[in-house]
Order: sequence, then structure tokens, then C-alpha cells
Amino acid sequence: MKISNLPASELTEQQKQLKKSYNKGRRELEHEFGKSIRYKSIRDMVANQSGLVINDLKKVWLMSPLSVSDTLPLDGQEFDVVIFDEASQITLEEAIPSIFRASQSIVVGDQMQLPPTNFFSAKSMDRDDDKLLLQEEGEVVEYDLNSNSFLSHVSNNLVSRRLGWHYRSRSESLISFSNWAFYQGSLLTVPDVIANSDAKSPITVLDAEDGSKNFEKILSRAVSFHWLEKGCYDNRRNTDEADYIAHLVRGLLLSEEQKSIGIVAFSEAQQAEIERALDRLAMVDREFRSKLEEEFEREEDGEFVGLLVKNLENIQGDERDIIIMSICYGYNRQRKMRMNFGPINQKGGEKRLNVAFSRSKQHMVVVSSIQYIDITNDYNEGANALKNYLQYVDAVSVGDNEAASRLLFGLSYANQTSASTEQAETLKNPGLIQIKSALEQRGWLVNLGVGHSRFKCDLAIRKKGENKYRVGLFLDTLDHYRRTDIIERDLLKPKLLESFGWSIVSILAKDWYEDPDSVLERITDALEGRAPKEEEKVERLLVQEEQLEKKVEDIEADSRNDSISDTVTDRKIENNVNEKNVSSFDEALDHEIAEAQPVSHSDTIINSSETSYLEFAQGSSSKFWSITVTESTYQVTYGRIGTTGQCKTKTFDSPEIAQIEAEKILQAKLKKGYLLIRNSEA
Repeated sequence: MKISNLPASELTEQQKQLKKSYNKGRRELEHEFGKSIRYKSIRDMVANQSGLVINDLKKVWLMSPLSVSDTLPLDGQEFDVVIFDEASQITLEEAIPSIFRASQSIVVGDQMQLPPTNFFSAKSMDRDDDKLLLQEEGEVVEYDLNSNSFLSHVSNNLVSRRLGWHYRSRSESLISFSNWAFYQGSLLTVPDVIANSDAKSPITVLDAEDGSKNFEKILSRAVSFHWLEKGCYDNRRNTDEADYIAHLVRGLLLSEEQKSIGIVAFSEAQQAEIERALDRLAMVDREFRSKLEEEFEREEDGEFVGLLVKNLENIQGDERDIIIMSICYGYNRQRKMRMNFGPINQKGGEKRLNVAFSRSKQHMVVVSSIQYIDITNDYNEGANALKNYLQYVDAVSVGDNEAASRLLFGLSYANQTSASTEQAETLKNPGLIQIKSALEQRGWLVNLGVGHSRFKCDLAIRKKGENKYRVGLFLDTLDHYRRTDIIERDLLKPKLLESFGWSIVSILAKDWYEDPDSVLERITDALEGRAPKEEEKVERLLVQEEQLEKKVEDIEADSRNDSISDTVTDRKIENNVNEKNVSSFDEALDHEIAEAQPVSHSDTIINSSETSYLEFAQGSSSKFWSITVTESTYQVTYGRIGTTGQCKTKTFDSPEIAQIEAEKILQAKLKKGYLLIRNSEA
């Protein structure tokens, strides 16, 4: 467009031809906009000279694979890149035409999600749990779990990169099972800011109306297991579970918590039964009927977030704050149970479960008429995944973290062993152990290595009697330096944790060993909710800068001290350390500089109530430093030139000691390259 607006005198021959084609295409497009009938097809518009203008107006096109084939000309130069999202839902034959529309392809998908639908594989209209038929827009659809999606072909031929961060679940326990059962622990999940260590009572349901009060237990637990002791599975339905779920929904809708709700059934028959149960309860409860109607139409920021009632085959792609899952299967009226779990028993059934398990953002509710010990056909992958999940949610629901961790460890032993080795290195870190001990002595409860994935919080600290961690602490351990992506390690991770409710404190091991009292003070301030003062942050940055400068000075000779012989200086320093019992190398060096380069007392000796003002300007550094002695106290002011700076005051036992210490720190600043600008009365 820029070239088309330039005069011909400023263009090359090639640019002139481009301008001519572009202007012609613009006229064609403006002509089409002026029509009321007989429009050209999009394919013709894009293929002709008007395509240059269209590509300028619309850089990104969002289309389905079939729409690409119908609409766009078969030209590999039209687009730079084609991106396939949810590639597990795309067949190979649908994807190939889209590939030829660009010179580069990016394929995004998850092989543990449901594969493509097959519209032509249904051989019978009869519907039972062993078949995978469902109705979509008037057509019979079947999920063929044995078919290969476009994603399956791509993953076998191209290098893949896993996107490890899990973003949906606001509680780690919601995704931990799927992480280790289906993704070998490769997902990075955010540790829970709530310590789920307190024992809770099991939720045993004796009557459907128990749901009217049990909804409160949903809101107090990230994962809750509701066992219907007398639930009955009859004629492919479980009416007891459906009625109980209806009362749960009633309690949630009438509560002050306005969280979005989704209900997942294991079969289409149970989905219909739950819908009927909601209708039955709404008929006898006018208030609930009104709330239910509103919830079915609920929108937030223009997005539909209303009540969902779906089955395993069509829940993929949806998410809600609260997911209620009806297991449905169980004992019949004769107290006999078949190990027939419908589509879960078929090959790839575990993928259905993974989709259902990962739909929740805040609370997962499992309503079941059976417990994990009732499932005996665990040789089947789908049934085994269901059995393990029921055991996991039962343990998490009552706060039995040890049992839940043992189960997760067994799901992917090899990967858990690797992760536990890294964790063991962190837990043995002496700095962490010392900080933990010091905080416990001050009365705080401290947990090491909090988290279910490889991303753990080194120390999580809370007050006795509280279940929420007040502070998450990170130390630069060996595992910290293994993470070579500095932006992710030092910027993104803390921000992510803060968005999940954590208050983060990062500590350097050298700071702990050099000044543990100061570090403990920082941690205590964070625990008590006292935000660090802005001047303390500035001071810390300036101290870090001075430490860096000192390291550079240790490596390179200081040009300001060229007049002092290195050999003589080294010998004098050694003599001072041995004979005069000077406490440090820096003090000895300061002493020798003062002897070799005596400075006029009128310029450097600080008199009482006198301010010495210094400046340092070298490279990108531009800062000032001043000191004032008043009786037994000196006050240091420092900062960037042009600012008011920050102040620090120190008091001594006598005016004489204050004078000596002030002169010492002043000499140290002169040694670092600060220039004395003036002495003035305070």
C-alpha cells in the first residue's frame, strides 16, 4: 500500500508494475463493494489482482480445513504459514489441501484428546453403550478411536515440542492425575496455595436431598468424592445419581457463589436422565426454576458460560469453574455389577476420561455409586484409568495427601523417579534446611518442595492454624541454575504464582550466608504482609551494583591506584594482616592507600555536623553519596544523581567511634572512584 501511494519518479520498474497491479486490484475490489447482487466468489477475488489488496486488509484468516478447500485458490504463495489447531480432530485427507496453501505449517494438538469423528462408519441406528454413535446436526456420528488423525501422522514424521505449562486448573490437584497418568508428568503445574493437609470427613450420600447441604463441601475442596452407598444402575441409567446432582446444582445456584457449572455423564442415556432430574426439581421449586433458566442463558463478557449437561463424547473443548461428573455405572437392584463401562472399555477409552478429568477450573465433583475397589477388570486400560482416578479423588477429597502421592508416583514410576531425584537434591540443600529451621524456631509452619509436578515451591510458609500459605520462597539451588531460560525462571514463574494467589520471595544463597538476619527480616516482612519499602528495593539494587563493581575491580587493576606499586602494596597488606591484626583484606588495603596517598584532612576528615558530598560518574553509572556525622550518629544518603536519594542511619557508642567509622567508609568510597565534590556544614 505504501508503494501504491508513491509517485512514479521514486519507484523502480518492478515497483511500478506492482503499483499498477495493486491499483487495478483496488478498483476491482471497490467495484465489488458497490454491487448489490452477482458478487464474485472469494476464490476469484483472492486469485485475481484484487488478492493483493485483500491480503493487505486481512493478514490473518480463521477457517476450517473444509472452508480452506472451498474458498482459497490452490496457491502456495498466498500465505506465509498455516496453523492447525486441535489437530487431533482433523483427518489427514482434510489437512492436506490446507498444507498446500502456505510454505510453512505449524501443527498444534494433543494426542491424548479425542480423535476425529467419522460420519460414515455407522452401520446401525440402534444405540447402546457399546457403540459410539451420537447425533450431531441431524447426522449420525461415530468416534473412531482406532483411526489416525492428522496429528498422529505429523507426530511420527516431524520434530515436536511440548508446551509444558498448564493454565486452566486453579488448583494443582485438579490436573495432577492427568499429568502423571497420561502425560508422564511433563506438564508444569502451579503448586496449590492452599495446604490440603487437614483431614476431612468422607462424603457419603444416603438420600438425593443430601445435595442441598453437600454443595458447601464442594466449595471447600478442590476435588470432592460423593459416594452414593445405595445408588442403583438400571437400564443404562442411574436415577439416584441424577437426582442427587440436581440437588447439588440447586444448592450451588441458590448460593452466593456464582460459579459456572458443567455436568458430564458417561453415556448419552445418563445425560438425558440428569436433564430430566433437573426438570423434575425445577417443577416443584419455583426459585430454582428461575435460577436454572437464567443459568442456561448465562453470559460473561459476551461469552456463553451457562450450565452444560454433556456426555464424554461432546465435552471436549468446554470448561467450567465447577465440573460435576456422574460415573453412572454400578450395582443393579440385585446388587450385581457387570464390568461393562461402555465406550471406556473400548480401545482408547482412557482418552475420553482424560478429556473429562481436565475440564474443571476450580472444583471437580465426582458422583459415584461405586468405589475403586469395585472395579476388577483393571487389565483394560480405560477401566484401569477409571479405577485409579476414583482412588485418587477419594484420597484427595479426605485430605490424604500421602495416599494420593503414592498413587501418582505409581502411575509413571520412571518419570517420577527422575523428578524425585531432582527434588532430593533440592531438599538436601543446606541453605533451605537452615532457613526452614530458622523460620520454625520463630513459630512458622514450613513445608519443603511443595507441588506435584517438576515445578515446585522450595519453601511454603504458613501460620499455625491457617491452611493457606502466606509466602512461597525460592532459593537459587542447583535445580534453579539448570533452568537456562532466564525470562521464564526469573520473571514468568513468579508472575504466574502471584496470579494464583502466592506471595513470592526470592533469596540468593550468598545473601543468606552473608547476612541471615537481614534475609529473615525480609521473609518476616512478607509473612506479616509488610511490603518492602521502595527505598529498601533501591538500596538492594545499589548494593548489588556495588558488589558487581567490586568483582570487576578484583579482576582488573584499578587505574586510579597506578601510583601504588602492586608488589609493595601486596607486601604491606600481608604485613598488616599478620602484624597489625587487621580484620580484613579491604581494611588493610584502605590503610595502605591512605599511607601511600595521604589526603588533606581539610578535604576528607569529617568534622562533627559536617556533610561530605561525593559523586561517581563512569560508564552508565551516575550516582552520589554523602555522609553527615552528628555526635554518635552518622547518616548516609545515596542514589542516582538528580534524585533525592535514600537515607541510612547508624549509631555508635561514642562520638569518637562514629567519627572513625565515618572516615573509614568515606575512604572506602574514594577508593572505589567516588570524587569528593564538597564539604559543607550540615
